[in-house]
Amino acid sequence: STLYAHMNEFAPDLRQGAKISQGETIGTVGTTGWSTGPHLHYEVRINGGHVDPMSVALPACPLDGADRQRLAQSIETVRDRLAQFDSLRVARFQ
Repeated sequence: STLYAHMNEFAPDLRQGAKISQGETIGTVGTTGWSTGPHLHYEVRINGGHVDPMSVALPACPLDGADRQRLAQSIETVRDRLAQFDSLRVARFQ
């Protein structure tokens, strides 16, 4: 089973036990308290025990054609935006 925590709200049409597809919106996240930013906690349990999600073999869904091209463009856009921060000087709290 999987668990998603720190959710702000779930999608209105989402029901427990429903199957979801990759890319489908399941809800939104927020930030409160000492949080450094919005985030989603995702965990996997096998036979009731916690396991490292990165160690679980999941079915692959290879991208090709237009989907792969859109992903490459999105990655390049994010890299360009991140590169803009390289020259910024950030104040530090001490």
